[in-house]
Amino acid sequence: MSNKGIYAAASAMFTERRSLDVIAHNLANASSTGYRRAEALRGSFAQTLAEQDQRTGGLDGDGGAGIHGAGVWRDFSQGTTRETDRPLDMSLSGNGFFVVEDEDGASLLTRSGHFLLDEQSRLVTPHGHTVQGQGGDITLPPDASGFSVDEAGRVYAQFRNEEGFAEEFLEQLRVADVADREALVPHNGQYFTLGGQAMQDAQGYTVQQGRLEDANLDSVTELVKMITVQRNYEAAQRAMRQISDAGQGYSDIIHRA
Repeated sequence: MSNKGIYAAASAMFTERRSLDVIAHNLANASSTGYRRAEALRGSFAQTLAEQDQRTGGLDGDGGAGIHGAGVWRDFSQGTTRETDRPLDMSLSGNGFFVVEDEDGASLLTRSGHFLLDEQSRLVTPHGHTVQGQGGDITLPPDASGFSVDEAGRVYAQFRNEEGFAEEFLEQLRVADVADREALVPHNGQYFTLGGQAMQDAQGYTVQQGRLEDANLDSVTELVKMITVQRNYEAAQRAMRQISDAGQGYSDIIHRA
């Protein structure tokens, strides 16, 4: 008896389980600022083997059975923005990412503009990554009473004086992009490493102070996907059980003969 049916059912269970993990991660980050939705990809063993056969001519037979995971695709489309009226919050409309630097000095890209000030008055993320300007870390002068950011990403320190307050140019936010976003390597879906690519200055963006960009996913849609994938998993599980039971029955007939 061929084991192809069992392999097909088992591969479907494994692939659907991976899909469930991806959807669960999306749902867990539905409220994470700047999170980019992930989607599990899949392919068929038959198609994969056929393509391999065409390239190498080294495979025979009618191909494989079942499906397999084919990686994870990230959706970099714009999420909705909401007003917070918090000066340290910033959102990007259009292209690009904020550039932050981790404790090892590695550059990360993010759409999450929820920033804080650390003990050194540097602009940082909640994870302690320093927000980068064109000249490096952005540090607010100790005597500044506040700061503002315009749509081009220019940061101005505000100082009180006899006439009220004055603004002084401080830095230019570094907003960058890459040639191939699909090559970016995600770190929890909010931050991305470059994947060996070079950063380039982003074009066609605006910075909005006092706003944040939400995760670009819809929780209801993800829940519907989860139900569908769960049903597919259960169907594959039933198929494996039936094939296994049929195989056991066939084996009993042979032993009684």
